[in-house]
Amino acid sequence: MRLHKLILVFIIISIILVALNINKYNDFQSWKSDRHYYTAAVGFAEYHPIDGVFTLKAKNGEKFTLFNNEDFGYWGRAYNLDLEYMQLPDSLSAHWVALRERKIFKGTFELPYQKIDSLFKMSNPNRGVFDIYGKGDVFAYTFIIGIEPDGYITLWIEGNYKYQKEIARFKAETTNKYIENATEQESIDELTERLFDRSQTRQLDSIFKYNIPADTTKWKNYSKKYYYYLQFENFPTNIYAMNMDFFNEEKDEFLIKKDTKYFIESGVPLYLKTNKFENDKDIRLKFSEELTHYFNKKKSVLKTSDTLVFLVKYDELQKSMYSSLTTVNEINR
Repeated sequence: MRLHKLILVFIIISIILVALNINKYNDFQSWKSDRHYYTAAVGFAEYHPIDGVFTLKAKNGEKFTLFNNEDFGYWGRAYNLDLEYMQLPDSLSAHWVALRERKIFKGTFELPYQKIDSLFKMSNPNRGVFDIYGKGDVFAYTFIIGIEPDGYITLWIEGNYKYQKEIARFKAETTNKYIENATEQESIDELTERLFDRSQTRQLDSIFKYNIPADTTKWKNYSKKYYYYLQFENFPTNIYAMNMDFFNEEKDEFLIKKDTKYFIESGVPLYLKTNKFENDKDIRLKFSEELTHYFNKKKSVLKTSDTLVFLVKYDELQKSMYSSLTTVNEINR
């Protein structure tokens, strides 16, 4: 009888331990499923340097903070290899000195969490690959924070060299206080002079010396989005994919299929590159800033019932490609 009781107690304890382990495992899986590998980087518009602090914050309080200008890149093209494994951010805080403009900007912005979450959960062959010691290759994204003149911020999610998606765009407010100047003992000119790194290019040094105003129009033009169709024509079957970069720093890869067109909500095309085919070669086509002006001009006279079409055609004789901007109505005439 006593033996039976001992066995029963042992069974009960075993059941409790198993239940606790299952609960612990489920909690871990829940904790793990809510986290992702990612990194973040800051880039400023060329010849418009900044000094600042930028923080991506998750709902549980976890933070990814970038500060000063040590590792800052350029607008839309910034890099950071320091991966974090944490919840996805739902807000962005920014506080910076625009050195060329001699202004201080600040703001906290709510991020489109559902959009970010769906991108991270989506199966995407163009994720970035990071080598983590002890874990090998890890697939992850990079949040790129782009700072423009006049207090504008663009946030992208970057994968590999083929993929970058704009997530949100914000406008910060001007302020008189800065981390490096909390007591306001320095004027904005003194603060700018102290923070500016004169080891940078001579051209930038000249810009500061002669107080050349910030170029706000250029970056607003670059970041502008359009709605249009992308269509490929006359491409041979061995050219089956097109990598595209846009002026607003988005990137994507498109399959070239007969009678298929893509609806684009992005910037003006900047750069095209086909997959490698004959003798390991590809075809490339790069556009100047003039194309952004042409898009704007074409859109200004576009009828409400019409849509822009960006045509990319293959020239078999020249083994090259060329493009044209037209509309649906013009094609159907």
